[in-house]
Amino acid sequence: MRHLRNHRVEGRKDEIRIHEPAGAPSVASLSKIEAMFDGHGAAALGEFFGKLQAASRFEPVMRFAVADPVTPGVYVAYRRFYSGMGGWHMLTIGPLGKLLKAYVGAIGTDEFFKLM
Repeated sequence: MRHLRNHRVEGRKDEIRIHEPAGAPSVASLSKIEAMFDGHGAAALGEFFGKLQAASRFEPVMRFAVADPVTPGVYVAYRRFYSGMGGWHMLTIGPLGKLLKAYVGAIGTDEFFKLM
């Protein structure tokens, strides 16, 4: 899941949130820039990418919330919803590992918007 290398994970008391960079170039765009340098000036390019990343804002796109504090390991998966007023759209409930495998790979792809 190389496309997620610029994303951030935030652990809270009762949930896990995955954030994506907002207003920054996509990983595909950065890869094209990297290819243009063809290994030359790698240090300068690394410094540039570091500054770009440090200046990025991050917005939550997916979260996994504890379903029931009494039943450990069971979470509710939500994805960010952008239509209308926006907010969070509940996907399903289940063990955290199963939810992560089912949904995290879709972040940053067109498949993310098909999750319902």
